Amino acid sequence: MATRYIAFLRAVNVGGRSMKMADLRVCLEDLGLRDVGTVIQSGNAYFDAGRGSRAALVARIEVAIGSRFGFEVPTILRTCDEVEATLAAAGAKYVDGQPLVDKERLVMFLDRAVPQIDLPISTPRGDVVVSRLIDVGTHGSDVIVEVRRIDGRMTNYATFVEKQLAARGTGRWLHTTARILNVARDT
Repeated sequence: MATRYIAFLRAVNVGGRSMKMADLRVCLEDLGLRDVGTVIQSGNAYFDAGRGSRAALVARIEVAIGSRFGFEVPTILRTCDEVEATLAAAGAKYVDGQPLVDKERLVMFLDRAVPQIDLPISTPRGDVVVSRLIDVGTHGSDVIVEVRRIDGRMTNYATFVEKQLAARGTGRWLHTTARILNVARDT
């Protein structure tokens, strides 16, 4: 029986690390993954894969992407059910798509389980606040992060979160995460 996964790739189509989504689909299909699709140009793919080690699958994907595109792309895998549970734990008010005046909320998908910590944690300026930790078991943790605009600009939240939680990851705005999940489920 196959499992539907969503792969969240970090730092795709930013800073000269360009990747066409059609090429990413071919790369994943060449690994034997089925029903591969992509959503948005920021490196979000979904596919079906047979049972096996998730860590081994991540390693295969990262090696294939590195070989094909010439740069490393950290990849976080979640099942559709895990993404749905994270969005539910975040609460409906976080995914209604309504713009906020001075901040945005996102989910950051981390590559390892993070021990329970006292929350919230924030930067000294308060421009990044980790407000909720969601345990997805041995496969990692997801955190809900609020990023505040200061002087009209958003801070680099990823570096702060990774350093505080000693894990690597990638973030997606909550409304974007909901959109990715909906597309992955509907195909």
